[in-house]
Amino acid sequence: DLSDGPEEIVIKKEVLQSVLDAITIIHSKAPEKQFMELYNLRYVKNLKQKEIAKELNLSQSEISKRLLEMMTEMKNVLNKN
Repeated sequence: DLSDGPEEIVIKKEVLQSVLDAITIIHSKAPEKQFMELYNLRYVKNLKQKEIAKELNLSQSEISKRLLEMMTEMKNVLNKN
């Protein structure tokens, strides 16, 4: 947002860096679950679960499970910091 002041910009950058750090940690613990790719497809490209399932050649229920697991793990990682 162009109306954000310097403080808001710094805070947003810090939050985004924390999220990126958390997803990197989570992905490194279980790369076979494709958490980095999943995060990118869901939250960067804004794809729906059905679209992600097709993209990753997985069932929609598996995508749902992985998203829930990813968010649970992200909360755990972020709460430790």
